[in-house]
Order: sequence, then structure tokens, then C-alpha cells
Amino acid sequence: MVQDAAHKYLDGHPRIHLIAPLSVDEMHNLMARCYMVMTDSGGLQEEAPALGRPVLVLRKETERPEAVAAGTVQLAGTEEEPIFQMASRLLTDPAAYAAMAHAANPYGDGRACGRIADAIEYRFGLRAQPPPPSIPDLCLTPRERSRPWTKKTA
Repeated sequence: MVQDAAHKYLDGHPRIHLIAPLSVDEMHNLMARCYMVMTDSGGLQEEAPALGRPVLVLRKETERPEAVAAGTVQLAGTEEEPIFQMASRLLTDPAAYAAMAHAANPYGDGRACGRIADAIEYRFGLRAQPPPPSIPDLCLTPRERSRPWTKKTA
């Protein structure tokens, strides 16, 4: 249904390319090359900020309110004028673009793998110093911090 409507109204436009669905790696590569993302996809609302791309959500609400609160995503709604205004601002206002592109990603900073490796090395005595605390560590209660798997034992 959506695909039929998109082709009906957008086929032949010189600046719009309607393409077949992409694999995950192809989609990430495409997002990494774009200026901003306009989507109704919840997954892209999480993935595009990791690539430093502002996201306009073409819905009236989102299941990702933490992204809106963090500033990586803006709800543009479904009406033409607000979508146009918000997209135009990102295209013409470098400060507005930078604020979204460089906002702290609420889904992480992409460095979890290294932090996990550091914690494992420390836990098994392969590293002398404990790794610095990460955001999740700071959210632990004192009881959770005292659990044996969270610190090196002698």
C-alpha cells in the first residue's frame, strides 16, 4: 500500500530515488552518507544517531521518547508544512543541525565492546587497573555494585 502510494506521487521526481528494501549493512552505509534521516521507522530512530545523523520522525508520536529528550530525534508529524519547516531548518541552520548531530546518543556511544573487553580482562587478572566506570555502572545501586561479578576478587 505505502509502496504504491510512494510510486504514484514520487516516481519521476529528479531528486527522489525510490529503491527496493535494503539489507542492514546497506542501510547503515546509506545513512552514513546522508545528511539527515526522515523516517517513521523505530529502528532507524535508534540507528541514525549513532552515525551522527539528525532524525525527523514522520509520525505524531514515537516509542523512542528518550531520543526526543536527548535531542537526536524530532517529531515532525505527518503534515507537510511542519515537516518542510523542520527539514528546511536542518538544511539551512548549521547550529540546529550540529545540536542534533552531536547530541548524546541515548542508546550508547558505540564503545560497549571495548568496555566489556576491559572489564573481562580486569576480572580475570589480565589488567592491573579497573576500567573507568561507564554510564550503566553509575546507575547501579550499592548492592548491585557489590556483586562478585562486578569487581575483581583476590
